Amino acid sequence: MTKERQILGESGEEAAFEFLRKKRYRILERNYKTPLGEIDIIAQDKDCLVFIEVKSLSNTSYILPQEMVNKRKQEQIIRVALSYLKAKGLRNADCRFDCVAVVFSLGNEPEIELIKDAFQSDDRYLY
Repeated sequence: MTKERQILGESGEEAAFEFLRKKRYRILERNYKTPLGEIDIIAQDKDCLVFIEVKSLSNTSYILPQEMVNKRKQEQIIRVALSYLKAKGLRNADCRFDCVAVVFSLGNEPEIELIKDAFQSDDRYLY
């Protein structure tokens, strides 16, 4: 990963964090890591536990940030989420998978979009 890409990602995660706080999400974890992978943000939205992937791009990109969360990435996030639920004893928790898309343009505030239920787990991931 280039230094520029790393800075863009970190800036996007910080912008997403502030955006979610303003939306009254209670942030539980940031950059939650396991040997299976990482989840950018784990938060509480009312009674729902939310696993959030943050994707950031500059406005010169030809794809939307949320299009970067492909099936393989979704499966990795689901596995890490299940590991989190098991570790915290939250087997029956109501949860969902969201994506926060952050687009940076020179000299402007970032455009931030929250995509609730960006993807779903299927039965093969039940533990």
